[in-house]
Amino acid sequence: MLIGALEAGGTKMVCSIGNPQGGVLQRASFPTLTPDVTVPQIVDFIGKFDVKALGIGSFGPLDLNPASPTYGSITKTPKKEWIQYPLMAALKDALGVPTGIDTDVNAAALAEYTMGAGKGRGSLLYVTVGTGIGGGLVIDGKVVHGLVHPEMGHMLLAPQEGDSMPDGVCPYHRHCLEGLASGPAIEKRWGLSAKLMTEDHPAWELEATYLAQMCVNMIVTVSPEVIVLGGGVMQQMHLFPKIRERVLKLLGGYVSSPSITPEGIDGYIVPPALGVNSGVIGALLLGAQALEKADACMDSHFHPPVILAVTYDAQCAWTREGDGKNHGEIDAALCAMQMMLQAAELGLGTTYVGMFSPEKLLASFPEMAGCTPIALLTLGYPAEGAHPARLHTQRKPLEDLVQYL
Repeated sequence: MLIGALEAGGTKMVCSIGNPQGGVLQRASFPTLTPDVTVPQIVDFIGKFDVKALGIGSFGPLDLNPASPTYGSITKTPKKEWIQYPLMAALKDALGVPTGIDTDVNAAALAEYTMGAGKGRGSLLYVTVGTGIGGGLVIDGKVVHGLVHPEMGHMLLAPQEGDSMPDGVCPYHRHCLEGLASGPAIEKRWGLSAKLMTEDHPAWELEATYLAQMCVNMIVTVSPEVIVLGGGVMQQMHLFPKIRERVLKLLGGYVSSPSITPEGIDGYIVPPALGVNSGVIGALLLGAQALEKADACMDSHFHPPVILAVTYDAQCAWTREGDGKNHGEIDAALCAMQMMLQAAELGLGTTYVGMFSPEKLLASFPEMAGCTPIALLTLGYPAEGAHPARLHTQRKPLEDLVQYL
């Protein structure tokens, strides 16, 4: 089964075809220009393959509230053309497959938790240090969201004595993590790109101190079982011993765990086990999760490209006077029948699925809150050799069904 993956970055869009277990089979990259130019390129590439779902790990900020009418949209961003752009909706509508979306760092965190450095652990913190700084936290297999997605890159730090740029470069906050320790901060402070610095450059001592502060803040607040540091700046592997040493010193023995010891910390603060593939594997996992969300609600799995959930709102439905009978379910059933007939006219295969869990469906899709599901209609072109189940062709005589009064 093929899944599409999109790593949506501020400078380029990387599209991949594959699955979490088998890895990437095909890949293409397009510059991040304007949506009207870039999105059709993404659709054209992914649309060439028979993908069953799509996962998106995107630059943000994003609206990740499933109940929001702008769910899956990019919100505020320096790239003006992409402000309030409905990225998930645009790709989902164009490709017609279940689609999942999260921030790029959350996607990487999910990958490392599931298949990388966090495999077998209960929680994982992933922090990427590059052009910007972002973090993703996974607990018991679920990426942590809240009011919005966490913005760990903007936690405030204590500027170090002797730092020539103690306020940092962030346009929003003074001395936040991203403003002090990102790639652009390093370059502005020292007048040299981090990529060109030797291992003995004094920049790394200061960088390690700020990243150690971040690690300590996260250890004493969310207590992750492992911390993964990735991104372009963390390609400097000599940073890891410096960070670990400073974390132990800053904690001062307060946190009692075998992981927070000179013997255990090498396995606690680590680089990504999946290397540069954390992002794409995370996007593939998001696609797989989107497919599983629908399947988990049904006893029979059809893997259709589209599932229509037929629901009604009891508060809006007509109620019969006298006995108070609510006709919402009846009206919804009539609508479902018409939808099936229209699908058949288009040559689509469909079936009326009644064996599903309304509770699971509403939990998986909170945007349906307030509605009562009565059926799921699966839509797609029938597979070669597909045929209806035996009971679908059995018919009772008309005289057994109709009584003339």
